[in-house]
Amino acid sequence: MIITTASVILGEGIPLFKGIFGDIKFKCKKVEVLNPYLVKHYYERDK
Repeated sequence: MIITTASVILGEGIPLFKGIFGDIKFKCKKVEVLNPYLVKHYYERDK
């Protein structure tokens, strides 16, 4: 799974995952800084 974040304040934010109950664990495998405001996070599901 790849999540790209932009450092902009957008009120309360937008939920990424609706309707998921319980915890799902992920490990961050890699982080790319694309510019001072944009960061890409690479995740892998943890077993």
